[in-house]
Amino acid sequence: MTAGGTTVINGRRSGLSSAHPSLTFRVALAKGAAKLSALTIDLPAGISLARHRVGKRIKLIGVTLIGAQVRSLSISHGHLVITLRRPASNLTVKIGPGALHESRALKARARKLHGLPLTVIAENTRAQHTTFHAELKSLAR
Repeated sequence: MTAGGTTVINGRRSGLSSAHPSLTFRVALAKGAAKLSALTIDLPAGISLARHRVGKRIKLIGVTLIGAQVRSLSISHGHLVITLRRPASNLTVKIGPGALHESRALKARARKLHGLPLTVIAENTRAQHTTFHAELKSLAR
């Protein structure tokens, strides 16, 4: 899916029926476009973020970026907000089972699903926001 020079490719999901959900997708920019500085990820219905308490702080475990470094990870109104240390033009986001919690209803119908909707809001270095929607396909298909 392409929007404003930003593209989501290779959106994949796995582990839904085994209660170990994992989401992976790649965000790429068109040549000459302003680089990404932050991403806000709206997870599909039935999948929520797992919060781990470390002392008095809440910590997210299991979110990995390839092609960029994380400055901060936070949860805002149920959305995952990723701020990058340096602007990047291409990156892969992996959200592993340590960061995700799956509802019983989604687990029950996971084998019948063809794809899950994912919404990503990308912010570039010019403070412009681009919202795009992608379909996460199963790794087994």
